[in-house]
Amino acid sequence: MSKGYDCGLQIKNYNDIKEGDIIEAFQEVAVKKKIIIIMEITASIAKDIASTLLDIEAIKLSPEVPFTWASGWKSPIYCDNRMLLSFPAAREKVALTMSQFIKEKYPNVQLIAGVATGAIGMGNARG
Repeated sequence: MSKGYDCGLQIKNYNDIKEGDIIEAFQEVAVKKKIIIIMEITASIAKDIASTLLDIEAIKLSPEVPFTWASGWKSPIYCDNRMLLSFPAAREKVALTMSQFIKEKYPNVQLIAGVATGAIGMGNARG
């Protein structure tokens, strides 16, 4: 721009631009996140975790009056993973088993996190 010309910059709802002010511009970009859902698990791991959950009575069965999940789905089986919060040894066992399985299946994994509500306790596994 040639000296002496006004660039005509205006900022909506703001008119106090002074010489020496620094104006920064940003572009907001939406990034699609990739979430990997593990649906494949060995029979021995499944049996071991199911046994642990049964021991602490986290698995409930009600074939006559199905449970209604938050999604609205009806199911005769409900697994209350929040129960693991009250049983540290069981929580640690399930969390370590799952984290070891994930690390073996996906060796380049950088982060394993627990999500609300039932897996929050899993996010602190020491494995």
